[in-house]
Amino acid sequence: YLIQHSAGSGKTNSISWLSHRLASLHTRADDKVYDCVLVITDRRVLDRQLQDCTDPYQLDRLKHQLDEMQVYHLGEVEAYARVFYLPPEQRRAEHHALLQAQVQPAVDRFDELDDERQAEFRDRLSAFVSLYVFVSQIIPYADSDLEKLSAFGRALLPHLRQDHEAVSLGDEVELEYYRLRLVSSGTVELGEDDEASVASPTAVGTGDPEEETAPLSEIIRSLNDRFGTDFTESDRLFLQQVQQDALARDDIRKTALANTFEKFSLGIRPQLQKLMIDRMAGNDVLVTRCLNDPDFQEVVFSGLLRQLFDTIEAEPPTIFSPAPEPGLPEADRGPSVSHGCGLLAAS
Repeated sequence: YLIQHSAGSGKTNSISWLSHRLASLHTRADDKVYDCVLVITDRRVLDRQLQDCTDPYQLDRLKHQLDEMQVYHLGEVEAYARVFYLPPEQRRAEHHALLQAQVQPAVDRFDELDDERQAEFRDRLSAFVSLYVFVSQIIPYADSDLEKLSAFGRALLPHLRQDHEAVSLGDEVELEYYRLRLVSSGTVELGEDDEASVASPTAVGTGDPEEETAPLSEIIRSLNDRFGTDFTESDRLFLQQVQQDALARDDIRKTALANTFEKFSLGIRPQLQKLMIDRMAGNDVLVTRCLNDPDFQEVVFSGLLRQLFDTIEAEPPTIFSPAPEPGLPEADRGPSVSHGCGLLAAS
């Protein structure tokens, strides 16, 4: 079975966890399906990478290291999970504020760390979340603590962005190479009987000097220009499918209508990531790059979130059916909040 991907697209993860899954298969009589799984490589470095990737204790080690840094407290993770994993029929708009109230203390502790410790915590949490998202699709984990920390970590990561100082390069950078690509060429001819006219503006300011570009096409163009990729119309259609999945969810629509774009982006990012993973089979190269490259993910998610928010805002007002409000235990209630908060739904 041949697996051929480009560099950085997840070959090591695909090969190692597929092998692990095949080796763990059993029949109904509890007999092993395969006596052994043989993986042949041509490099010792790749051999070590495959062994490290399938280490079953890697997630536990990362969690232990994160726990020791004391940026978050286990009680906050538990309180977040109690709200995050409520059944859909029990969710209310004010739950978004309760979730944020559990994340904010960890953000404050993170801000008190020095730059080196901040980078260490951010890298470990990002590695934990990405690894758990990938591995949990392959093998079933019975450890609920890992699942809770993964959900909490996905909500915390957008708040831990690294501040970059502006750098003035002056004359020290010189353009040496550029890419020029001819997309198409041809002529347009008008017959003698064809009418041609140019309509002028009827009033000052009625003309649009800028050509309108499809937002999702802009994402593809930005990715190709910035990262040297070669994504095409089929990749744009994949992003359009993810967008349609998001627009079909009432909880995402409620969050957009009840929040500013900034708060909407923070709350919906984890759900958008889950929607992309659900469609991973349709474009594994783009989704894997999103999970493993924060800069790449920022370009994709920023464009999708803006398009989602603007689309929902432009639609006529929608009346949503009120959800039942059973209430939370008094100990889990946060400070009183207005009913203008958005709904952050469990994925």
